[in-house]
Amino acid sequence: PSKPIDVTEQPSPSETATPAQEASKDPTAKAPPAHAESAEEKLLRSLKKRSAELDMKENLLNEKEAALKQLELDLQNRVAKVAQEYERLESRMRELRNAVLTKQQKVETLVSAMSGLSPRKAAPILATTEGEVATSILLRLGPERSGQLLGQMDPKDAARLVELLMNAQAISQIPDNNSAKPESGAQ
Repeated sequence: PSKPIDVTEQPSPSETATPAQEASKDPTAKAPPAHAESAEEKLLRSLKKRSAELDMKENLLNEKEAALKQLELDLQNRVAKVAQEYERLESRMRELRNAVLTKQQKVETLVSAMSGLSPRKAAPILATTEGEVATSILLRLGPERSGQLLGQMDPKDAARLVELLMNAQAISQIPDNNSAKPESGAQ
């Protein structure tokens, strides 16, 4: 007959020992040094360091982004100011263009009127006309008619207009820098 099993029997301590306990019993096994880090501690320290680096980079990127946004705002303000100045200058150019056209129309009207008058009647009118307008009229009338008108004027008035004519002709003979330059691509 078989022998009944005793459930109260306990296994011997050597049968239930853990591997660490077994290693501690082994005289040839080396115990880990107290100062050595476990792999988990190394990983944790490495992760903390990496996290700090990433935080620094994030802060740096945030600063650069803020600076970039400020530069963008500054640029937008400058563009707006340039656009306003451009519009102001365009408006001023239109005004000046209109003034020049008006002045040219007046000069043409005066040239027509002076052409129909005798030099004796036209000379006193021309002598009291503003210098630039009088010069424009004399230049459009041509040298012969201008000479007749100047001959009928008071010598001081004639001298003033001759000087203005000489300056106007000297200025008209100055080469235009834009016309002296070759066109791009032209060799």
